[in-house]
Formats: sequence, structure tokens, C-alpha cells
Amino acid sequence: MFVLAAVVPAAAVVLDEAVARRVLATPQRAETTLELAWDDALRARALRDMVTVPLTVGLLAPLVLLGAVGDGIVGGWPENPASGLVSGLMFLVLLVALAACVVSLAQRPERYFRQRLWGAGQGARP
Repeated sequence: MFVLAAVVPAAAVVLDEAVARRVLATPQRAETTLELAWDDALRARALRDMVTVPLTVGLLAPLVLLGAVGDGIVGGWPENPASGLVSGLMFLVLLVALAACVVSLAQRPERYFRQRLWGAGQGARP
């Protein structure tokens, strides 16, 4: 279980990088500047969406591992301090994930697509 929790997220990152290189190596068949801009935006969005898989696996692996360790612990908090440690680590992992979500949403990455594709005064929303 410990080995899987370490190997699977790393394998997901390697697989994501391999697929991303293939997406980037695909030739763009755009005839106009607008088509090229849309193609770039769609490819960038696909690459960003692909990153979700390693991020999710990287978050779920420690949670599953901590859950498996927690299930094997006998006794509750006062009798067995390991149960408190597992609970605290589970809370810490979830807190870090929540902080990452808040930072990601606060940056509003979609606005960069709009600004780069259409400029500040041509339909881009703040």
C-alpha cells in the first residue's frame, strides 16, 4: 500500500507529461489567425485539464493511505495516540488541498485566455 501511494502519483505525472508532449507535437491546422488563437486556447485548456489527473491522484493517494492506516489502528484517541496522529495528518492534507483550491480560484486563469485572444478592449471580461 505504501509503495502504491508513492509510485502511482509519480506514474500519473510521467504519463501526463508524455501525453502533453504528444498534444504539443500535433501540428496545428489553422488557416487564419483567429483559428490559430482558438486552437492554442483549446490545446492550453486540454493541457490544463490533463493536469487534473495527477493532481487528483496526488491528493487521493495520501488520503487512501491514511485511511488504510487508520483502519488498522486499534483503540481510540486517548488510549492510542497514533489515531490522533492519523486524524491530524488527514486534516492537514485536506487543509492543504483546500488552500490550493482557493489560490487557484483566486488567480482566475480564464481571464488570461480572454486577454491574449481578444485584447483588453475587445470582449475580454475582467
